[in-house]
Amino acid sequence: MKRPARFPWRLLAAGVIIVAGTVLLLATRSAPGPRVPRNDFLEEVAGIRVICVNILMFSVRNPGLRSADYRGKGIEDLVAMGALSREEEQFLHAHQFKFHGFDPEHRDGNTPVFDAEYPSSHPEKRIEAYADGRVITSELKKEPFVLKLP
Repeated sequence: MKRPARFPWRLLAAGVIIVAGTVLLLATRSAPGPRVPRNDFLEEVAGIRVICVNILMFSVRNPGLRSADYRGKGIEDLVAMGALSREEEQFLHAHQFKFHGFDPEHRDGNTPVFDAEYPSSHPEKRIEAYADGRVITSELKKEPFVLKLP
């Protein structure tokens, strides 16, 4: 007499383990990882750095332009020259960056190109962007309030 066929429990268990492992793997891959909180100040620092590098690269790609070609130019003039895009111009105006000028013959870390102050932030901050693409942030130092009595 033949024995009745047994149910393949081992095969079922192996299949369940494989399916569960696959589900776990897919769930962990598609789950959002640790996120950095959105910080407007850091986005402004990153944005102005990209703009400085774009101006620097424009001057490298156009070696025929000299200091006189940039002298007295404003942000709108840089857009007309093709050094900046309209979106970058809007970014600079929206974030109130002051343009100090750009000189392709002085592309060093001592020549400021843009700066902006944020007195409403806590602590009060300043962003300075230089001709070599470097961006520095610092806290604004204010004189302590002294009440003078007559």
